Amino acid sequence: MYVTTDLDSGKVKRIRNGSRVRLQACDMKGAVHGPAVAGRARVVDDPTLEKGALAGLKAKYGLQFRLIGLLATFRRNTGERVILELVPDALPAPAQEQD
Repeated sequence: MYVTTDLDSGKVKRIRNGSRVRLQACDMKGAVHGPAVAGRARVVDDPTLEKGALAGLKAKYGLQFRLIGLLATFRRNTGERVILELVPDALPAPAQEQD
């Protein structure tokens, strides 16, 4: 999974100090949905992989992705963004249906 964030964000600093993370689905406002899973994260430094990740994000989120990127340039003084690669150790088991 790939996400984009500000280069000088706290999460980038934490990931550079240690790759272990806890992944949990959430909405744009940060409301959590579903169980947390352990995983690994890294800052993508391969230009080819970065280009592919950005293309995937643009394809999935379209105008919304572009607008968020534009707004991010006004929020911070640098506006510089990085791609994070997130890899879960294992996917959570699907929820059991109740009879």
